[in-house]
Amino acid sequence: LATLRPDEIFDYFKTEILEKIDPKKHDFLMKTAFFPRMTHHMAERFLGDPQAGRMLIDLHTSGCFTEKYLQSEAVYYYHPIFREFLLHCGRETIQEDDLMRLQRSAAEILEETCLYEDAAALFCKSCEWDRLIQLIHGNARLLIAKGRNMTLEGWLSCIPEEYFKTMPWLFYWKGLCTLPFNPKEGYRCFETAFEIFRSQNDDSGMFLAWAGAVEALIHSSMFTGLDEWIMILEDLKERFQVFPSREIEAQVASCMFIALVLRRPHHPEIDIWADRALSCSQECEDITVKIRSLVYLAWYKILKGDFAGASLAINSLQVVTESNTVSPFYLLKFKEVESLYYWITGVADECQRVVSDGLALGRTTGIKEMNYNFLGHGAANALSTGDTASSKRLLQKMAASLEEGKSWDKSYYFFLKAWEAMLKRDMVQALINGETALNFAVEAGVIQVEALCHIEKAQVMHEMGEHEKAKESLNHARNIGYKIKSLLVEFMCLLS
Repeated sequence: LATLRPDEIFDYFKTEILEKIDPKKHDFLMKTAFFPRMTHHMAERFLGDPQAGRMLIDLHTSGCFTEKYLQSEAVYYYHPIFREFLLHCGRETIQEDDLMRLQRSAAEILEETCLYEDAAALFCKSCEWDRLIQLIHGNARLLIAKGRNMTLEGWLSCIPEEYFKTMPWLFYWKGLCTLPFNPKEGYRCFETAFEIFRSQNDDSGMFLAWAGAVEALIHSSMFTGLDEWIMILEDLKERFQVFPSREIEAQVASCMFIALVLRRPHHPEIDIWADRALSCSQECEDITVKIRSLVYLAWYKILKGDFAGASLAINSLQVVTESNTVSPFYLLKFKEVESLYYWITGVADECQRVVSDGLALGRTTGIKEMNYNFLGHGAANALSTGDTASSKRLLQKMAASLEEGKSWDKSYYFFLKAWEAMLKRDMVQALINGETALNFAVEAGVIQVEALCHIEKAQVMHEMGEHEKAKESLNHARNIGYKIKSLLVEFMCLLS
C-alpha cells in the first residue's frame, strides 16, 4: 500500500474488501468507523447487537486492517487510512439524518467511556453544541491542569458565536486557555465573561471572572488596570456578603492580595488578604489555587525583605509542585519566583539552575510570557557574581525582544544595563540607562521597582560626584521604603 496513490488505495479497499464481504460485515465496518477506537461493549451497545464483539475479533484475526491493544479490556481500532476510507464511503452512502444520528450516538458512548477528545470531535461533526458545551464544563479544569489548553481551545472554537453571547462560561474557559500564551486576549475574555455574568446576577461567575481578569492583567504587566478591579471587588463584597465557596474565596483572595502588592502596597488590609489567601488555599483540592497563593506570598515576602517568610513559601511550593498534576503554566510561575529568591539571597548556583530549567520548560510548552523575567534574574545573578560573559549573553537575549516588551520588562532591562555600565565604570551610560529604567518603572506603576531604580540612580550620581542629586534620589527611595514597610528597600538605602 505504501507505493500506491490515495485513490488507488481507496480502489483497493473497495474491490478487495467491501465488495467481497457479506452485507452484515459491510454494514458493521461502515458504522463502527465512527469510533477512533472501541471495545466489545462499545460496539455491542452502538449497534444493539450482542454479536458485535465477535465481529471485531473476526476482523482482527482475518487481518482486515483492524488492530488491537490491551488495557483493562481489548481495544480495537482500524488502520487510519482504512478508517478514512470507511468514513468517506459512509458520507456517500448513508442518509444525512442517519449519519448525524450515528455520529451523535457514537459520541455519547465515547463520552460515557471517558474518551472525551474522540467524543468532542463527533459532537462537533454532528453539531451537537449543547452536548459539547456540557462536555467542556465537565472537563475544562482537568484539561487545563494537564496543560491541554490547546485541546480545550479547539473545542471552544467549534461552537457558534451566538452561544457565547448568553453563555459567559464559554468566555471564561477561553480566557483560561489563552492566559498562558496571550494574557491580553485572556483579559478580554474574562472582562466579557464578567459583564455577562453580572447581567445574569451569577455570583460564582462574577468572582471567578474577576480573579481571571486580575491574573491576566498581571501577566500582561498592565498593572495600572488593577485599580479599577480593586474597586469592583469592593462593590462585589458589599453586594454579596459571603463567597459562593471556599475555593472561589481562595482564588479571589490570592488575586486581591497581589493586586494590592502591586498597586497599593501600603494598604492596611494587605496582610489580612495574604493570610486569607493562604488559609483558604490550603483547604482547596485545586492545586493551582495553592500554587498561585504561595507564589504571590513568596514574591511579596521577597520585596518586603522577609526572607525567612519567603523561604517557607518557596519550600512549600517545592513540595506542592512535586505532583504530576501541576500545569506547566503554574510550574513556570513557581520557577520564576524561585529564581528571583535565589538571586536576591545570593544562592547563585541554584538561581542559574532554575533559570535554565524555566527557559527550557518555556521552550517545550510554548509558554513564553515569563521568559523575560527568567533572563533578567539570570543576568542579575551573573552580574552579582562577576560573570560578565553570562550577563552579556543574557542581556543580549533580553534586548532581542525589547521593542515588544512591556514597561515592566523595559525597566528591568535598563536597570540591569545601568548596573553593567557601573561595573565597567561607564557612568554616563549608567546614568542614561538608569534614568530610562526609572521612567519605565513609573510608567509600569509598581512602586517597589521605582524605589530600586531610585537607589541605583543615587549610586550613579554618587560615583559622578553629584552628591546632592544622589541624596535626593536616595530620599525618594527611603520614603517609598518607609511607606510600604519594606525592609529590603530600607536596608539598601541605609547601605547606600
